[in-house]
Amino acid sequence: MPVGYPKDNKTMTGCFQCDNGTLVCRCGRYTQQEDNIVRKVSTFFTEEGAENMKSRRQMEDELQVVSKDADRLREEVRTAQKALSRAENRRAELVMMLAPKMTGIVRVSDHALIRYLERKFNMDIESIRAEILTPDRIAAIKAGAKQIAANGIKFAIKDQTVTTVTD
Repeated sequence: MPVGYPKDNKTMTGCFQCDNGTLVCRCGRYTQQEDNIVRKVSTFFTEEGAENMKSRRQMEDELQVVSKDADRLREEVRTAQKALSRAENRRAELVMMLAPKMTGIVRVSDHALIRYLERKFNMDIESIRAEILTPDRIAAIKAGAKQIAANGIKFAIKDQTVTTVTD
C-alpha cells in the first residue's frame, strides 16, 4: 500500500498539514508505517531540527577552518625541522673544529702525513695511487661498484672515490 493512502484505499488528499512545525494527519487515518515516516520527516520542520542543521553547518565550517590550520601548522613544523637539522649539522661541524682546541689534543692531518711519507721515506704517492686504481678497478668503479676486493684487500668506494682500504 503506497504511503499517503489509508488502509481502506480512500484518498487522503490534503490529509497532512504543518501544525506548529510538526506534520500531522488532519483526518487521523494513516498506517503505522506512515506514522514512522511522518515522525522522521517532521523533525526537519521543528525548531530542534532547524537548530541541528544550523549546528551541523557550523561544525562543517569549523572543520574546514581547523583543517586549514592543521595544514598550516604541519608546514610550519616541516620548516622548523629543516631549520633544526641545519642548526644541528652546523653545531656538529663547529664541535669538530673546536674539539682539538678545547681538549688540547694535537693532531696530524692526512695531508701532512702523506707529505711526510713522500719527503721522509721518498714514497711515490702517485705510483701508490696508480697501483690502487688499476684499469679493471676503474671500470668496476665507473660501473657502480661500492666495494672491490683484491689480494686480500678491500677498497670501499663512494661517489666514484676510493674512501678507505681494509684487509
